[in-house]
Amino acid sequence: MNWNLGTFDAVEYGDYVWFSCLSFNGLFRIKKDNKEVEFVGFFPDEKVFVKYMYKKCFFVDGNIIFIPSYAKNIQIYNTETEDFMTIKYPVDEMRQEYDKVSDAILIDKYIYIFPINLKDGLKRFDIVTHEIDDVTEFVEQASGFDGLLENGKVYRCTKDDEYNVYFALYGTDIIAEWNVKNNKLCINHCRISNLFSVHVIDNTKYVIRNKDENIYSITPDGDVVKYIGGEESVDAIDRAYNQIVEYSGTILLLPSQNKSVRKILSDSVEKVFDIANDNNIIISFGFCSANGELWVLPFGKEECYVLNNNLTLSESFSFVLKDNESQKEILNKIIQELNAKEIVEENSDLTLREYLEALKADD
Repeated sequence: MNWNLGTFDAVEYGDYVWFSCLSFNGLFRIKKDNKEVEFVGFFPDEKVFVKYMYKKCFFVDGNIIFIPSYAKNIQIYNTETEDFMTIKYPVDEMRQEYDKVSDAILIDKYIYIFPINLKDGLKRFDIVTHEIDDVTEFVEQASGFDGLLENGKVYRCTKDDEYNVYFALYGTDIIAEWNVKNNKLCINHCRISNLFSVHVIDNTKYVIRNKDENIYSITPDGDVVKYIGGEESVDAIDRAYNQIVEYSGTILLLPSQNKSVRKILSDSVEKVFDIANDNNIIISFGFCSANGELWVLPFGKEECYVLNNNLTLSESFSFVLKDNESQKEILNKIIQELNAKEIVEENSDLTLREYLEALKADD
C-alpha cells in the first residue's frame, strides 16, 4: 500500500530533501535522483497521530531545525549522528490545541518565531545556545497601537537585507515592519484592504489579498500596481495564491485556490503550468530548492512539481511512502498510543480507521 505525504516546508541536504509529514509524526527524506521516500524516524516526546506538527524547517551547520505548529517541541535533527535534540516550546497550556506559529524567519543566529495571534508575542530561538526567549520590545511597542495585539493575526512573514521583517495584518490594510537589529516596530497603512500576506522582493512589496484573484505590488515610492489575475474568480471562497517566490529572475505565484502556478508580467500574470487537481477545493503549495531547481511542495495529496531555470516543468511526482516495514512501524506506534489511552483524533486526512485497516491488510 502507498501513503501520500504532504508537508509545509522542506530543506535540501546531501542527496536528499528532508521534511516532516503533515498527517502524522514522522521525519522523512526523498532521494533527489529517484524520488524514493524514506522514513527516517519519529520525532521524540510527541504523539504519533498528530496533524500539522511542524510549520518551518531550517538547515544550519549539519542540523535540521523544525519549528512547531501543533507539536510540543522544537526538534533538531543532527544529520551526522542521526540523533534528535528536543527543546520544549513555551506556550500557554490552555491553548495547546491551537496552531502556535504562523511563520519563522532565520536572521544571523536567531530564528524569529511569529504567532498567528500577535497577543501571544514574538519569540526568538538561538540556534547556538538553543534558548527560547520572548522579544519583549516587540510586545511593548505593539501594545502602543490600538487593537494591534488584541486583534492582530499574521499568516506570512518576509525579510529584506536590512534586518527588517515584514508582515501583513490579516483582513486589514496594515503592513508592519519589525527591525530585529534596532528592535523597532513601524506600522504602515497601505492603499490595499483585506490583506492576507506581503512578500518583499528587491525592495518591492507584493501583496496577496483575501477573496481576490489579482496581485498587487507597492513600489519603494509607494505606488500601487495591480496585476490582473486570470480566469478564476475567488469572490466567494478564498485567496487565489498562497505564496510568492522569486526564482530564476521571475516572480512566481504558488496557488491556493488557483489551479496553476503563474508568473508576474508587467501588468498581469501568466500561467506557467497547471496543477493536476480535479476537485474545486482550496489547495496550497510551499516550495524548496533542490539541485538548483524549484520544488513546488504539496500540502495535501497533490503532486510535487519541479521547475528548472528556464521555468520549464521538468517532472512531477508524489510524496509516496512505499516501505511496508516503515508503515508497520508507524502503525504499531499508533496502537501503542491507543493502548496507553491517549487521545486520537479521527478527523484528519488519514483517519485512525485507515491506519488500522492498513495494518490488517499488511498482515
